Amino acid sequence: MDFYTASRNDKGLYRDKLRFDGVNDAPSSIAATGMGLISLCIGSRLGLNASAAEDAKTTVRTMLSFQHARNATGFYFHFIDMET
Repeated sequence: MDFYTASRNDKGLYRDKLRFDGVNDAPSSIAATGMGLISLCIGSRLGLNASAAEDAKTTVRTMLSFQHARNATGFYFHFIDMET
């Protein structure tokens, strides 16, 4: 659970990789964000994350607002900048 907490930003996006030397410059990926959402469900079910529902809502709202992160057919790009 700590891995997903550490790789998540306040917008609900998840880094594609997490370095443990403090340099976290990796972009977000749609795959990592999907796994992050799954981790929220598991954490909630196990009683490890009381804010999982709100965290999931934040992630979904952010992804829905990122029209610039989609291609012409509506699919999300694999990598997106976590801050913009």
